[in-house]
Formats: sequence, structure tokens, C-alpha cells
Amino acid sequence: MKVALFGASGATGQCVAAALLSEGVKVKALCRKADVMADFAGELTVIQGELDDKKAVSETLCGCDVAICVFGPRLPYTDIFCAEATAVIVESMHKLGVHRLICQTGAMVGDYPNNRSWAFQEMVDLFNHRYPALAADRSEQERIVRSSGLQWTILKPPRLTTGHVNEEIEVGCDLPVGVLSSASRETIAHWLIRELRHPLHIGETLFFLD
Repeated sequence: MKVALFGASGATGQCVAAALLSEGVKVKALCRKADVMADFAGELTVIQGELDDKKAVSETLCGCDVAICVFGPRLPYTDIFCAEATAVIVESMHKLGVHRLICQTGAMVGDYPNNRSWAFQEMVDLFNHRYPALAADRSEQERIVRSSGLQWTILKPPRLTTGHVNEEIEVGCDLPVGVLSSASRETIAHWLIRELRHPLHIGETLFFLD
């Protein structure tokens, strides 16, 4: 199996790359700066480029079986790019015949009041009021994935932490998430491996509860 990894330079992307490689999965990673993947030198293929660069995205996807997207905005949230980047990836996947897409957004993204405690929904509303363009971009990203015609899965973990792997993490479409909910990046990466090996959640939007 060969995976195209988008967002590999971030904290979650690094965990996912390490987990994939430890399981013998071949990885091609698109990065703005190749040196951020120096810890994986010789273990994976790095394609240098931007997420909206169609040529670089196609080069990353070429020969792969699965695309994993774990990119997202960073403070001060002035760089709005997730929807556009996802659209480029989806277009390239169709052209190259890559059918499986796993995309991580987050528990704060989109309109899911039934999955959130009252306090958490209040926090989401405040965030969306402060960063409306960002909120709209991330919601549009999810819409693009759902309407892609691909074999997609959307992951919506709560606050991400660094820690041990929880083999018993709860995963589901109807899980309630609160302000204090969290999941370790290592756990998400470990779960991803299981889903790649045994795809059980195609066409589902999943919340996580560690």
C-alpha cells in the first residue's frame, strides 16, 4: 500500500507518517519545505510544493492507493486555504484513479450541535463569530469531501494532545464531545492504520472520544 500524505509537516502529520512507516506502508508526502521531514530521510518520498499546486499534488498522488489529509490552519488564522487545497486534491484523485480519501478536520468544524455539549457549542459559536472566513472554509472543505464521489471518511477529533495510544478510543458518528474532550495524535494515527487495513467507515463523518 502507498499513501499520499498532505499536511505531513504538522504535529499530526508527523505522527501519521511515523505510524504508517512503522507498519511498512510506503508514503509520499507533500511539503512546502522538504527539510521539515528530515527525521524521515530515506524512509519516505518528499514532494516539495504548495497544497494548491496542481502539479505537485498530482506528483504526490501518482502511484498511491489512498490520500490522507491532515492539514489545517494555524494561528493567527489569516491563511485560509483548506477548501481550495482539498478541491485540488479531489480533482487530481479523480484524474489519477485514486479512490480512497481520509480527511481530518476537527470537532469544532461544521454544524453538528447534536455532537457537542452546550458549553462546547457555545465555544464553537464564539470561535466562528471571531473567525467567520475560517469557519466557512473548513465547512466548505467537509462539503467538498462529502460530495467528491470518492470513498471518503471525515475524522473530527476533539482537542489533540501528545501521548500514548489508546486502543479503546471511542469512534462514531453520534459521539458527544465536550470542552474537556481530547484525543492523542498517536491514537488518531494508530486508528488510521486500522481503517486503512480494514475500511469500515467509508462515507462516514466520525467523532473521537479518548
